[in-house]
Amino acid sequence: MIVHGANPFAIPFPQGLASDLPLNHDSFSMTYGPLWALISSAVVLATSGVPWASWLILKLILAASWIACLLLTGKLTTPWPAWRRCMAIAVVGWLPLGVHSSVAEGHNDVTMIAAALLWMALLGSQLAAGPLMLAMSVLTKYVTAPLALADAIYHRGARMLSVAQYVRRVLPAIVIMAVAGLFLFRSLSGLQQTASMVEWKFLRPVDALLILEHLWGVQIPGASFAFMLLFVGIAAIEIYRLWKDTTSENLARAQLAVLTAVLMGAVGHVFCWFFVWCIVYAALAPRFWLSWFIVGAAVIAPFSVVPRLLARGSGELLGNAVPSLLMYGFAVGMVLLYLRFGWHSEAPLRFSFDRERSPDAVEPRVCVVRAEASVEATDRAA
Repeated sequence: MIVHGANPFAIPFPQGLASDLPLNHDSFSMTYGPLWALISSAVVLATSGVPWASWLILKLILAASWIACLLLTGKLTTPWPAWRRCMAIAVVGWLPLGVHSSVAEGHNDVTMIAAALLWMALLGSQLAAGPLMLAMSVLTKYVTAPLALADAIYHRGARMLSVAQYVRRVLPAIVIMAVAGLFLFRSLSGLQQTASMVEWKFLRPVDALLILEHLWGVQIPGASFAFMLLFVGIAAIEIYRLWKDTTSENLARAQLAVLTAVLMGAVGHVFCWFFVWCIVYAALAPRFWLSWFIVGAAVIAPFSVVPRLLARGSGELLGNAVPSLLMYGFAVGMVLLYLRFGWHSEAPLRFSFDRERSPDAVEPRVCVVRAEASVEATDRAA
């Protein structure tokens, strides 16, 4: 549509163009971000609209994003013990959720997260490229927008930049987001289709409680609001923790908590590929119980489609309540295992962008200086 001069955020996708696609819903406008709209249009333009060529290039983009997530996870965890680095990379890349939901099924969430990880890797520099990467992430899919708060809090606490330097650093990102928004949205009506998707409700933690209603007729008033408040409260606590103690590990915890609150509290429906938002930060915060909750849910999430397909048209019990109970029951089990056998006494984990030098890096230099001084004193005595 962009190639032909149409605005996909204002004009619904023509049904005639989707006549040969297996879509089960009405025509809708663009729900992804402006950057992904431009990437898609550039691919179509470069391939002259040839379907197989467009498919191949988009697959390569998603595969490159997935590989970038693995490489950036390895880079960020460079100071970690080898076994922890291996575990983090395995969680990010080799769960069925990662490569299947991203590359095989073609969801662009992995591209959004790859850009967000690149922003995190650039936190230790004064380059404007860091905020630009976060802007690219937001313009791919809006979910990572709240992470801008974590960026501001981290720089405030780390005192890496003055206020003027920080403003200069983020200004290009703000300008690009404003231009992209004005160019494609023209008005907030471009977000109406995305906002309307919040009305979809399935596979939430509260849906696991539907089993009580179906089997015993027990209803828990306000359960949905209570779960939303729970995850928003966890995010608020972690943001406050980051404000009080600005460490890289607390930054990873805050990012995980914020995106989990968006997923479990704001979105209203939990497609299995949405866990890609959180799984990277769960791998980067292994000493946080919420990480184990996310990993547990992410292990089961890709298989939740099986009972949903088997129960198609047969109601909420098999289609929603049972897969939700299995998914979040396993997640709670992972949390209990961590609380029982977790490594709570380990030293705080550091990332590659940390500016402070560890004490271990100083001692060998002191020993060398002392040795050289000793040799020099011996020569003088001789």
